[in-house]
Amino acid sequence: MKFLNLIIIFLLLNVIFANCTNNGKISAEEIEKRALKITKDFNSSNIELFMKWGYIPRGQTGLWTRNLGDSILYHCIYFPNVDSTELIVFGHDNFIKDYELNIKIDTSMHQISLILINNRLNKIKATNKHGKEVIIDSAIRQESIIKNKNPFVTFKKLEEIRKSHQIFGIKYYKRFGGLIEFIMSSEYILTYIPDITKIEPKYRQKWIEILSSGKEIRLHWNLRKLDKPIDLG
Repeated sequence: MKFLNLIIIFLLLNVIFANCTNNGKISAEEIEKRALKITKDFNSSNIELFMKWGYIPRGQTGLWTRNLGDSILYHCIYFPNVDSTELIVFGHDNFIKDYELNIKIDTSMHQISLILINNRLNKIKATNKHGKEVIIDSAIRQESIIKNKNPFVTFKKLEEIRKSHQIFGIKYYKRFGGLIEFIMSSEYILTYIPDITKIEPKYRQKWIEILSSGKEIRLHWNLRKLDKPIDLG
C-alpha cells in the first residue's frame, strides 16, 4: 500500500511540474491569437496612440513613456491599488506642461509622486537626487491642481489596453518609417509596418532582413520569434 501511495504521489508531482512548465511558456498558437487581436483592434485610424505612448517592461510594473518622435519627454510608473493609486513621474517639467497642472516643483527634484485616495488627489510628494522625500502638498483641492486633463484617467486607460491585449512592451521608431514594436513575450515581437518604403534606404534592407524571420499575419503586421529571448525584468 505504501508503495502504491508513493507511485500516486510521484505521478501527481509530475503532473503539477508539467503544468507549471507549460504555464511558464506561452505557446506559439496563443501568441498568434493575442497578436491577431491587436491587429484587429488597432489600425491606421487609432494606432497613433502607440506613437505617443511607449512601455518599457520592468517586472510587475513597467515604465510608461511619453514620446515625441524618437525622444522621450517623461517616464511614469502607475501603481493602482484598491483604495489608492500612485503615479510616479520622472521628467516632471514636461509632465506638468503636458497636463497643464497647477504645481510648482523645484528643478532639483528628481521625481514627483501624485497620490490618489478614493478617487481624489490626496498628496503630492517629490524626491531629490539624493533620495530625500519632500511633501509638496497634503491639503489639496483637486480642482485647483488638475484643470482640463486628468493624468490618472490617461494611465488607467493605457493600463487597461495593455493588460487586456497582454502586451509586455511597446516601442515606436519614427526614424524607421513609423514602425511600432509590441513585445508579446520574451520570445515574440509583433511589428506594425505602415509602409516599408518610408524607411530610409540605409536602414530599409536591415529591417527587411529582420522582418523576414517572421510572417505577415495581417496587412502591415509582422509576427516574429526572436533568436534569443529578451529580459522582461
